[in-house]
Amino acid sequence: MRSKRNISESIGLYAYADTMKIRLPLSHFESYYEEIPSFLEDKQQLYLEGVQNLKSKNCTITLVEFPHHGKLVDIELRSPIQEKIDQFRVNISRQFDEFTMDTIHISKERNIFRNLSHLNGVGAKDLSRKLGMKMLENKSTTLYIAQ
Repeated sequence: MRSKRNISESIGLYAYADTMKIRLPLSHFESYYEEIPSFLEDKQQLYLEGVQNLKSKNCTITLVEFPHHGKLVDIELRSPIQEKIDQFRVNISRQFDEFTMDTIHISKERNIFRNLSHLNGVGAKDLSRKLGMKMLENKSTTLYIAQ
């Protein structure tokens, strides 16, 4: 019996889905981040409804913003999407009486990225270890921003 591959070169998820493609050139992200996608607000609203559903079940929620390669971060920071992302963080935080944001610093001494938007094994292990330690210390709903 062979195991199935969990990540393929592209995956269609649902009507407004981004198709996940591996190894895209930087130019793809430069053009993608030039304008706000038409589906962004719908996607954010669905996410907020999911958070509300978990909250109604008295769940403690841990949110993680995964890091991107520095070249991609530079593009994101110049993008009109960035303001929407910042506001989305605020909208999530308003859902809770107790909400904290924390930063996880990943070692940048070695190559931690498989490509511009995915960690490699070294980066994933470092983030997982540091996230696990922080989650043991913090029991409230938290947004961890990995950098």
